[in-house]
Amino acid sequence: MQIIYLSKEEFIPEIEEGLRAQSDIILVGSLHYNKDAGELAIMLGVGGVIWDVDGVPAEEVDFLIKYLKGRKPDMAVVLVTACTDDTTLYQLLCTEADSLIIKDEQAPVEAARAIRSIQSECYYLSAEKIPLFLTRLDELENMNRNIFHQKLGKKHPELSRKEAEIAYYLMRGYKNPAIARKLNMNPTTVKVHVSHIYNKLSIKGRKNLTSFLKKTQNTH
Repeated sequence: MQIIYLSKEEFIPEIEEGLRAQSDIILVGSLHYNKDAGELAIMLGVGGVIWDVDGVPAEEVDFLIKYLKGRKPDMAVVLVTACTDDTTLYQLLCTEADSLIIKDEQAPVEAARAIRSIQSECYYLSAEKIPLFLTRLDELENMNRNIFHQKLGKKHPELSRKEAEIAYYLMRGYKNPAIARKLNMNPTTVKVHVSHIYNKLSIKGRKNLTSFLKKTQNTH
């Protein structure tokens, strides 16, 4: 894969050397980041960008990635940062970038690994940031679940708390055994609660129930 190395700050020689040492990766050049960087990447016809985003606002990073992906959907984008702020790191994780690696002594090796992972259609993330990612995912799920329960409770107070919990996973397409594992319940008990949900909402069929529950979240 042909790639470019993009940075607003000083280029890291070790990353450049590490990429040039790879037989399956061709570093076309190292370019200083500016407003024309995205267009230049498209014009060069490269398949990927290693982007040191330090000094670039997260919103600007997100905008350029969307531009690159919009012009070339299979463009691989690997973000490199020395940032340790969890909020900023999470903002970067939420972009359409294909990988996020931390700027440290392992960065040259991880940059090449990231490119190969993307070619295998995998997301590459520095190991030290995986706990942050998983924690934030849990926080988002808890927030989404609470919002679901609030809306469902206002429209259908006849459902018990446990039924509302199960309804959330029904909306997300979980099967009964998966719901049982998620809520640490007996599968037979889950089946009974699901039956109660059908009866209380006067709905027949799993597909109809899932559609109904989704609609309750789209109304105010």
